[in-house]
Amino acid sequence: MKSTFTLSLGNEITAKKLMDFLHCADIKEKYGIEQDISHKTACRYLHALGYQFQYTPKGQYVDGHEREDVVVYWQKVFLPKWQKNSDRIASWEKDMREHLPPAGQ
Repeated sequence: MKSTFTLSLGNEITAKKLMDFLHCADIKEKYGIEQDISHKTACRYLHALGYQFQYTPKGQYVDGHEREDVVVYWQKVFLPKWQKNSDRIASWEKDMREHLPPAGQ
């Protein structure tokens, strides 16, 4: 059964955070803990609680492109403007041949 502490941290729980929590004097007194736990023990506790170790990818970016307001903006504002101006925008074929808009537009 997961504790209020681990639930409050959600996916941000780490063995170090659990160790720090269990090292607090008031927590030790409340639960009758006599000595500090090691990092390995904290890892075992978390595993027993159903947590799994995983790396978080660095540089991961979430832009919210699937949000309803963003989808509506793209469909109602951005794409119609893009389509209206597409004859003035340079483009490229798969073989990297460039198509330039006619001069003077």
